[in-house]
Amino acid sequence: MGLSFSALSSQEEEAAYRGALCLIRGDNKLVMTQEVLTGKLSLPGGTIEAGETPQMAAQRETWQETGMVVSVGRLIGQTPTALIYECVSESQMIAYSYQNGFGGYELPIWFAPDYGVETVSAMLVNPRLIKAEQYRYPEQWPLLADLFKVSQNQTVDYVAELHKAAPQFQQVELEWLGQLQHGVAQLKKSMPWLQNLILSGMVFNLPVVALVLFPLLYWQLGKPYCYKILFAMSVTSLLCLVGQQGFALPRPHVYQPALELYPSYGFAFPNLPIALWSCLGVLLWHVQQELTQRWVMRAWVGLFAWLSFASFYSGSAFLSDLATGALVGALVAWHIIRLDLKPGVNVENLLCSKSVWWGLTVACVILAIIWPQPIFTQWIALLVTISGLVTLLTPSSSSLSLRGVLLMIALLLLADQGISLLIEPFNHSSFYMLVGETLRYPVLILLFVLLARRGLKAPIVSSTY
Repeated sequence: MGLSFSALSSQEEEAAYRGALCLIRGDNKLVMTQEVLTGKLSLPGGTIEAGETPQMAAQRETWQETGMVVSVGRLIGQTPTALIYECVSESQMIAYSYQNGFGGYELPIWFAPDYGVETVSAMLVNPRLIKAEQYRYPEQWPLLADLFKVSQNQTVDYVAELHKAAPQFQQVELEWLGQLQHGVAQLKKSMPWLQNLILSGMVFNLPVVALVLFPLLYWQLGKPYCYKILFAMSVTSLLCLVGQQGFALPRPHVYQPALELYPSYGFAFPNLPIALWSCLGVLLWHVQQELTQRWVMRAWVGLFAWLSFASFYSGSAFLSDLATGALVGALVAWHIIRLDLKPGVNVENLLCSKSVWWGLTVACVILAIIWPQPIFTQWIALLVTISGLVTLLTPSSSSLSLRGVLLMIALLLLADQGISLLIEPFNHSSFYMLVGETLRYPVLILLFVLLARRGLKAPIVSSTY
């Protein structure tokens, strides 16, 4: 790769590089960040923007990713695309005394501009504990390990927690959470399976659950009501994402890392998964007389309670996050139900119309301009796909059997896994990972529609596309 320690001889040579990185050494450990899109570790730093010097870019990117204000020192190395500078924090470095899964000591970074957007976490970690494949560019890891040895060391203050930094009402919840985890830890002595049982409820937090849920809803309720549910959940998601950006309230484990029993990052007020399950529950309650399986609502109540308890117990969400999320989801669903009850208004036809979906897409584009983040880019791709299908598809009749639904679910899950395997070789690139994740759910929606229109026939429910 032509990696070198040699200093550059001119500004022209510096200008040939696209990126700038900061190597920060504290307490004989290296500051590293874990990326959202790739899941890999990296040094703080990024792309040199127009009008910036490499030193300015290294300083800006380090602040955005870690919340640390640094002085950029000497150039100590370079990769084929980036310059590596020795950087020193301008204030006393603070880290939590709790070690994470990498063996690192996490830094408090919830106030960093890119927290939850590009950065999952930042940590101080001994380079000897990190395997080359855990780094974003494995072939460059030996160079960084050597650069670390010749870099300047700084002192670090370690703290157990920073709960006083949380809003006062959430400080009380942190105490409750600590007591709850302590109580469950005592019960684990006689019931060692209890914690795993609780945390298994977090599976309903995963987007892949939609690949199981929507074919079942389509089978039971038909296309028009599925559009109603999909529209309500799309609006709920966008409202929650806007709320999270506005309130910027992090999760419990951000203030006290020892509370994290399930991996999560970013902001959670209001809690998005709970909002979606709340929205779905209210809509199912409204139409429960049309469900052929009467146990569905009882199952929803059980799953909702399980996920809520697991989210709080695992340190992924405050009770206030959950309550606010449930309220947002319920209000969105209730407004759609109220509209449905108005005489002369056919909500199902309205929410199957192209004008409504393209309007929601335009709203999402505006949000993406205000908050240029990957999650809004992914939502734009998803809404453009749905809007395009509503606009272009001609009506056709199809019916689904239970066997057909199960086959559809299996094919969707296989396709989702296949997409993950396809993008895995590109996990060194944030751009390619963003493209892959942005295309994931549009591709799955197209597959869902294709399978539904092919029929997978049985005389259960007829739906028209």
